[in-house]
Amino acid sequence: MDATDASLHRWYTAPPRQLRQVSRSVTVVVISDDPAFLSAFIQLSLNVYLLVWSTRLIVLTRLPFLRLRHLRKSLAVTNSMLLIISTVPKPKCSVYIEEPYRSLENSPILIAFWIAQRNLTLTSHFPLFPEKYNTLSQRPQLLVARLLVMPHTKTVNDPTAPGGKRIVDPRGSLAETVAKAMNFTQRYEPSQTSGVLQPHPSFVDVTAEMGIA
Repeated sequence: MDATDASLHRWYTAPPRQLRQVSRSVTVVVISDDPAFLSAFIQLSLNVYLLVWSTRLIVLTRLPFLRLRHLRKSLAVTNSMLLIISTVPKPKCSVYIEEPYRSLENSPILIAFWIAQRNLTLTSHFPLFPEKYNTLSQRPQLLVARLLVMPHTKTVNDPTAPGGKRIVDPRGSLAETVAKAMNFTQRYEPSQTSGVLQPHPSFVDVTAEMGIA
Protein backbone atom coordinates (compact mmCIF):
# COMPACT_ATOMS: atom_id res chain seq x y z
CA MET A 1 0.00 0.00 0.00
CA ASP A 2 1.53 3.33 -1.02
CA ALA A 3 1.19 6.67 0.77
CA THR A 4 -1.87 7.68 -1.25
CA ASP A 5 -3.73 4.46 -0.43
CA ALA A 6 -2.74 4.61 3.23
CA SER A 7 -3.98 8.18 3.67
CA LEU A 8 -7.25 7.35 1.95
CA HIS A 9 -7.78 4.31 4.17
CA ARG A 10 -7.32 6.46 7.28
CA TRP A 11 -9.76 9.04 5.89
CA TYR A 12 -12.39 6.35 5.24
CA THR A 13 -12.27 4.77 8.68
CA ALA A 14 -15.04 6.95 10.10
CA PRO A 15 -16.92 10.07 8.91
CA PRO A 16 -17.62 9.62 5.17
CA ARG A 17 -19.09 6.12 5.27
CA GLN A 18 -21.01 6.86 8.48
CA LEU A 19 -22.42 9.99 6.85
CA ARG A 20 -23.64 7.99 3.86
CA GLN A 21 -25.26 5.39 6.10
CA VAL A 22 -27.32 7.93 8.06
CA SER A 23 -28.10 10.37 5.22
CA ARG A 24 -30.83 10.15 2.61
CA SER A 25 -28.79 12.05 0.02
CA VAL A 26 -25.01 12.38 -0.26
CA THR A 27 -22.95 14.09 -2.97
CA VAL A 28 -19.21 13.42 -2.97
CA VAL A 29 -16.98 15.95 -4.72
CA VAL A 30 -13.36 15.06 -5.46
CA ILE A 31 -11.04 17.69 -6.94
CA SER A 32 -7.63 16.61 -8.19
CA ASP A 33 -5.24 16.72 -11.13
CA ASP A 34 -3.45 13.57 -9.91
CA PRO A 35 -4.56 10.49 -11.90
CA ALA A 36 -3.27 8.07 -9.25
CA PHE A 37 -5.21 9.81 -6.48
CA LEU A 38 -8.44 9.87 -8.50
CA SER A 39 -8.13 6.19 -9.33
CA ALA A 40 -7.40 5.21 -5.72
CA PHE A 41 -10.22 7.40 -4.40
CA ILE A 42 -12.88 5.94 -6.68
CA GLN A 43 -11.76 2.32 -6.22
CA LEU A 44 -11.65 2.60 -2.44
CA SER A 45 -15.02 4.36 -2.42
CA LEU A 46 -16.49 1.39 -4.29
CA ASN A 47 -14.78 -1.12 -1.99
CA VAL A 48 -16.20 0.42 1.20
CA TYR A 49 -19.64 1.01 -0.37
CA LEU A 50 -19.48 4.78 -0.16
CA LEU A 51 -20.39 4.99 -3.86
CA VAL A 52 -23.69 3.16 -3.82
CA TRP A 53 -26.13 4.33 -6.49
CA SER A 54 -27.85 6.80 -4.12
CA THR A 55 -24.52 8.58 -3.66
CA ARG A 56 -23.74 11.17 -6.30
CA LEU A 57 -20.12 11.65 -7.32
CA ILE A 58 -18.63 14.74 -8.98
CA VAL A 59 -15.05 14.50 -10.25
CA LEU A 60 -13.51 17.89 -11.04
CA THR A 61 -10.17 17.98 -12.84
CA ARG A 62 -8.07 19.73 -15.49
CA LEU A 63 -6.71 16.45 -16.82
CA PRO A 64 -7.39 15.58 -20.50
CA PHE A 65 -9.33 12.47 -21.52
CA LEU A 66 -6.17 10.56 -22.42
CA ARG A 67 -5.08 10.61 -18.79
CA LEU A 68 -8.50 9.54 -17.47
CA ARG A 69 -9.02 6.30 -19.39
CA HIS A 70 -8.35 4.20 -16.28
CA LEU A 71 -11.31 5.91 -14.54
CA ARG A 72 -13.90 5.40 -17.24
CA LYS A 73 -15.19 1.96 -16.27
CA SER A 74 -15.63 3.05 -12.65
CA LEU A 75 -17.40 6.24 -13.70
CA ALA A 76 -19.70 4.19 -15.95
CA VAL A 77 -21.08 2.09 -13.09
CA THR A 78 -21.46 4.91 -10.57
CA ASN A 79 -23.93 7.78 -10.27
CA SER A 80 -21.24 10.22 -11.33
CA MET A 81 -20.38 13.19 -13.52
CA LEU A 82 -16.95 14.20 -14.79
CA LEU A 83 -16.23 17.94 -14.90
CA ILE A 84 -13.20 18.99 -16.94
CA ILE A 85 -11.93 22.57 -16.75
CA SER A 86 -10.11 24.03 -19.74
CA THR A 87 -8.74 27.49 -20.43
CA VAL A 88 -8.14 27.33 -24.19
CA PRO A 89 -9.44 29.15 -26.15
CA LYS A 90 -11.39 30.55 -23.15
CA PRO A 91 -12.30 29.35 -19.64
CA LYS A 92 -14.85 26.55 -19.82
CA CYS A 93 -16.15 23.73 -17.66
CA SER A 94 -17.51 20.72 -19.57
CA VAL A 95 -19.75 18.12 -17.91
CA TYR A 96 -19.53 14.48 -19.07
CA ILE A 97 -21.07 11.15 -18.14
CA GLU A 98 -20.00 7.59 -18.87
CA GLU A 99 -22.65 5.06 -19.86
CA PRO A 100 -22.50 1.40 -18.75
CA TYR A 101 -21.10 -0.99 -21.40
CA ARG A 102 -20.03 1.91 -23.63
CA SER A 103 -16.92 1.23 -25.70
CA LEU A 104 -13.80 3.01 -24.49
CA GLU A 105 -13.13 3.87 -28.13
CA ASN A 106 -15.98 6.38 -27.84
CA SER A 107 -15.57 9.62 -25.95
CA PRO A 108 -17.60 10.26 -22.79
CA ILE A 109 -20.96 11.91 -23.43
CA LEU A 110 -20.98 15.69 -23.13
CA ILE A 111 -24.23 16.66 -21.39
CA ALA A 112 -23.59 20.29 -20.36
CA PHE A 113 -21.03 23.11 -20.10
CA TRP A 114 -20.41 26.41 -18.36
CA ILE A 115 -18.63 29.45 -19.79
CA ALA A 116 -18.05 32.91 -18.34
CA GLN A 117 -21.13 35.16 -18.09
CA ARG A 118 -23.41 32.29 -19.07
CA ASN A 119 -25.58 29.84 -17.18
CA LEU A 120 -25.25 26.07 -17.38
CA THR A 121 -26.17 24.91 -20.89
CA LEU A 122 -27.45 21.37 -21.46
CA THR A 123 -26.22 19.80 -24.70
CA SER A 124 -28.13 16.48 -24.87
CA HIS A 125 -31.32 14.76 -23.78
CA PHE A 126 -29.55 13.55 -20.63
CA PRO A 127 -30.27 15.46 -17.41
CA LEU A 128 -27.67 15.91 -14.69
CA PHE A 129 -27.07 12.59 -12.89
CA PRO A 130 -29.21 10.54 -15.31
CA GLU A 131 -30.58 7.07 -14.55
CA LYS A 132 -28.00 5.28 -16.70
CA TYR A 133 -29.57 1.84 -16.54
CA ASN A 134 -33.10 2.76 -17.64
CA THR A 135 -32.24 2.60 -21.35
CA LEU A 136 -28.81 1.87 -22.85
CA SER A 137 -28.54 4.21 -25.82
CA GLN A 138 -25.70 2.26 -27.52
CA ARG A 139 -27.69 -1.03 -27.61
CA PRO A 140 -24.75 -3.13 -26.37
CA GLN A 141 -24.48 -6.90 -26.61
CA LEU A 142 -24.34 -8.42 -23.12
CA LEU A 143 -23.30 -11.88 -21.99
CA VAL A 144 -26.12 -13.65 -20.16
CA ALA A 145 -25.31 -16.67 -18.00
CA ARG A 146 -28.31 -18.97 -18.02
CA LEU A 147 -28.98 -22.48 -16.76
CA LEU A 148 -30.72 -24.86 -19.17
CA VAL A 149 -33.39 -26.79 -17.32
CA MET A 150 -34.88 -29.53 -19.45
CA PRO A 151 -37.52 -29.84 -20.75
CA HIS A 152 -38.34 -26.18 -20.15
CA THR A 153 -35.49 -24.64 -22.16
CA LYS A 154 -33.54 -25.58 -25.26
CA THR A 155 -31.15 -23.97 -27.76
CA VAL A 156 -32.11 -23.53 -31.42
CA ASN A 157 -30.16 -22.31 -34.44
CA ASP A 158 -30.94 -18.70 -35.29
CA PRO A 159 -28.67 -16.90 -37.82
CA THR A 160 -30.07 -13.53 -36.71
CA ALA A 161 -29.07 -14.05 -33.05
CA PRO A 162 -25.60 -13.21 -31.68
CA GLY A 163 -23.47 -16.36 -31.97
CA GLY A 164 -26.07 -18.06 -34.19
CA LYS A 165 -27.86 -19.61 -31.20
CA ARG A 166 -30.97 -18.63 -29.29
CA ILE A 167 -32.42 -20.06 -26.09
CA VAL A 168 -36.11 -20.88 -26.33
CA ASP A 169 -38.30 -21.04 -23.24
CA PRO A 170 -42.05 -21.48 -23.75
CA ARG A 171 -42.64 -19.90 -20.35
CA GLY A 172 -41.03 -16.68 -21.46
CA SER A 173 -37.65 -15.24 -20.53
CA LEU A 174 -36.88 -12.65 -17.91
CA ALA A 175 -33.73 -11.77 -19.87
CA GLU A 176 -35.70 -11.08 -23.06
CA THR A 177 -38.11 -8.81 -21.19
CA VAL A 178 -35.24 -6.90 -19.58
CA ALA A 179 -33.35 -6.69 -22.89
CA LYS A 180 -36.31 -5.07 -24.66
CA ALA A 181 -36.90 -2.62 -21.82
CA MET A 182 -33.23 -1.61 -21.47
CA ASN A 183 -32.31 -1.76 -25.18
CA PHE A 184 -29.59 -4.40 -25.39
CA THR A 185 -28.98 -7.64 -27.30
CA GLN A 186 -27.98 -10.90 -25.68
CA ARG A 187 -25.26 -13.50 -26.12
CA TYR A 188 -25.92 -16.67 -24.14
CA GLU A 189 -23.42 -18.99 -22.49
CA PRO A 190 -25.68 -21.83 -21.30
CA SER A 191 -24.57 -24.35 -18.70
CA GLN A 192 -26.02 -27.83 -18.22
CA THR A 193 -24.67 -28.03 -14.67
CA SER A 194 -26.58 -26.43 -11.82
CA GLY A 195 -24.55 -23.88 -9.93
CA VAL A 196 -21.93 -23.39 -12.67
CA LEU A 197 -21.67 -19.73 -13.61
CA GLN A 198 -19.99 -18.69 -16.83
CA PRO A 199 -17.00 -16.30 -16.48
CA HIS A 200 -17.76 -12.56 -16.33
CA PRO A 201 -21.47 -12.50 -17.20
CA SER A 202 -23.15 -9.12 -17.51
CA PHE A 203 -26.06 -10.52 -15.55
CA VAL A 204 -27.74 -13.83 -14.78
CA ASP A 205 -31.13 -14.87 -16.15
CA VAL A 206 -32.69 -16.84 -13.31
CA THR A 207 -35.98 -17.59 -15.07
CA ALA A 208 -34.88 -21.11 -16.01
CA GLU A 209 -33.96 -21.89 -12.41
CA MET A 210 -37.44 -21.21 -11.03
CA GLY A 211 -38.70 -24.66 -11.96
CA ILE A 212 -42.07 -23.38 -13.17
CA ALA A 213 -43.95 -26.09 -15.02
